[in-house]
Amino acid sequence: MNEYEDIRLLVESFYDQQEVRKESANRIRTIIRNRLEKADFRVPESSKDDKDQGKWTDNNMKIWIKLARSQDKISDDDEKYLNKLLDLKHKMAEFEKEYKSQLLQEVRKEPIFKDYLVKIWGAGELTAANLIAFIGYCGEFETVSKLWRYAGLGMRPICKNCNKYIFDNEKQRLDWIKRHEARASKDKKDFSKYTCTCSEPQRIEVVQRRVKGLPIDYNPKLKTYMYRWMSSVIKAGYKVMEDGKKRPGGYRRYYDQFKKKYREVHPKEIDNPRYLATKQGTKKKYTDGHINTMTMRKVEKMFLQHYWMTARQMKGLPTRKPYPMDHGHTGYIEPFTDE
Repeated sequence: MNEYEDIRLLVESFYDQQEVRKESANRIRTIIRNRLEKADFRVPESSKDDKDQGKWTDNNMKIWIKLARSQDKISDDDEKYLNKLLDLKHKMAEFEKEYKSQLLQEVRKEPIFKDYLVKIWGAGELTAANLIAFIGYCGEFETVSKLWRYAGLGMRPICKNCNKYIFDNEKQRLDWIKRHEARASKDKKDFSKYTCTCSEPQRIEVVQRRVKGLPIDYNPKLKTYMYRWMSSVIKAGYKVMEDGKKRPGGYRRYYDQFKKKYREVHPKEIDNPRYLATKQGTKKKYTDGHINTMTMRKVEKMFLQHYWMTARQMKGLPTRKPYPMDHGHTGYIEPFTDE
């Protein structure tokens, strides 16, 4: 196997097993709720408005199956069948635990975990496994900008006229086409149609995101894992001290600091010009959700820069500060840990 391919295989297998287990549990839950409450599951439910949160957990399913049978909502055969499905789900959970145990056993051997990731509050072991599985010690990323783009946190130039990818020169364009066609060799797609060929292109820089009609130019799984890491830092990035007070970790403090600064710069919501005079109508910009997303993205990029610097130094690879820092910008934050 290639370097860290074993960890990536375990990560993918763990989440695949978890997804099957969750889907199986949801199907059983849907059947029982439909029989007991005659709920219309074609209408999406809001977990925030559900007064019965916790009522339909996996641990309570046998109770509800027994209740449904006592009320003649299901037959004896249905009861036996659903209980068998529950037993299979429990076996899936055991397989899931085995995958997780083996995964963590491998991750705990890595220096980047023992000497760095474990010392960051809010960064759990699964988060560490995801990072090591997808980017290892950053040997493939000569600059942190390349890592940001791989994680979907960079900027992407597109043409304002045709809304297609734009490149600095023809060689870059042809290399991009060749690389993507090689990855999708089975589909036999023509990737040249996704590149700008305007005679007078208007170049604009946009945040990496899914764009209708264009292939993704980042790793969507890594982007998801980074979002989960940031959510974990927000919720659990602190330590309870002996006096009972919560002490936030470094990344949680920077999250609060950056969020406050963004709100000071943009104190009010405004109409988003991108959506004005379109079929989509008017949408607001700099809402609380928008400010939160901006802040999360900034802290995620800062953490990845620290990870890139630390991981490459551990392997004796060359490092440097972000490009703006070498050209007059100040305010660079050195890598740190919470312990």
